[in-house]
Amino acid sequence: MLVGRRMRTSLVTVTKEATLAQARELLHSHRIRHLPVVERERLLGILTDRDIRQASPSSAAGISPDRTAAFLAQIPVTEAMVRDVRTVSPYTTVEEAARLMIEHKIGCLPVTEADRLVGIITETDILGVLVDVMGIREPSTRFELTLPDRPGALAEVTRIIKTHEVNISSIVTLPHWEPGKRLAVIRIKTMNPQPILKDLAAAGFEQPPLKP
Repeated sequence: MLVGRRMRTSLVTVTKEATLAQARELLHSHRIRHLPVVERERLLGILTDRDIRQASPSSAAGISPDRTAAFLAQIPVTEAMVRDVRTVSPYTTVEEAARLMIEHKIGCLPVTEADRLVGIITETDILGVLVDVMGIREPSTRFELTLPDRPGALAEVTRIIKTHEVNISSIVTLPHWEPGKRLAVIRIKTMNPQPILKDLAAAGFEQPPLKP
């Protein structure tokens, strides 16, 4: 799946002339966590509520809320925004976007194309993809199987499920904690998986223990 299919395109942005007070109001009123700073659709940086808090006078120093607000009304967003922003294109895969967020410990990625800001993808959007990929939104049953890491093992599992005339909503395989094995997470469109699980066990496909 590509970022362009999951990114948000209705963006709330500010220009470099905006103040931190204006940016904070936009973040709160739109209930968003990331605010791109742009100039004619070109991304200059990104600002978060945390950036604004770090730029604010410390309340421990006895600064009143009114004085803090007055201070923020004088400071341009360029003083607090992050300038070295990691971006992706609409043609980047969602998996690659997730990897970048995890590796760099960031909560969003602006999406650019031909130097123009065209969207943004966030942690919440990535979680939405996971929900859809796993087929959670429809009535179904989820189970896990330990598979030998060899060609054809998954095909044998799907063949057994097919004999019960049950559709498969999703299949994801993951590394197993034991060498030479894979963990398969399968969701099928039935609320009574026991006959299928029985046949799978008879074929040597067991459900893994809760803890390795």
